[in-house]
Amino acid sequence: WAAPIKLDPNWNGGDYYGGKPPADGLKLALKIVTLHANHWEWAAKTFGNAPADAARDPAAAMDNQFRIETAIDAAAAAGFTAIEGRFPDGVSAADYRRAATRNNLKVLGINTPQGGEGEFGLGALPGRQDEWRAAFAQTLDYVAKVDGLAIHCLAGLVTPAQRREAEDVFVDNLKRAADEAAARNIRLYIEPINHRSVPNYFLYDLRFALNKNDTRARIALRKH
Repeated sequence: WAAPIKLDPNWNGGDYYGGKPPADGLKLALKIVTLHANHWEWAAKTFGNAPADAARDPAAAMDNQFRIETAIDAAAAAGFTAIEGRFPDGVSAADYRRAATRNNLKVLGINTPQGGEGEFGLGALPGRQDEWRAAFAQTLDYVAKVDGLAIHCLAGLVTPAQRREAEDVFVDNLKRAADEAAARNIRLYIEPINHRSVPNYFLYDLRFALNKNDTRARIALRKH
């Protein structure tokens, strides 16, 4: 969420005191925070892979757009300078990049896929490591093709009985993913989500992400 502030020219590496503050970046960051406060189903139900115009199938012609593409256009028209969001199922990286480029928008980040119906990511799910690796590889390739900066690694939903094993799985998955992303100059980030919004989401406590005493987590996240 701090990325838009740091992209603001007035950020000046954090040394903006006595000058103009990065107000535009702060405004954009607050908009992104507001967007992320919505449940993922809101984005899925709002966009999905629906065409912008029901009479103009995107598969029939390059000029026909998906709804998510017109949303990118609208974001630029509203004054946004950067965008991020869920994995755009059904929209090619070329189409996504084209929409961002024509509006001079930077792609800050894209989520890893959510998994199956009712799931919220695969990163910490025991027994699903192969699925996670395939999903992450797909996301990494997509983000690289759209010139994105980062990937949000969705942890997934786990039961209380799975938490200890899920922690090991999540850290191991992040360690591997961090190396792969660093090789392509792409960052990873994780985002705690409270259990009132998403019950049983693995990463609900900011302390796990910042725990300086957990060597394994520090190794996994140091390339963030």
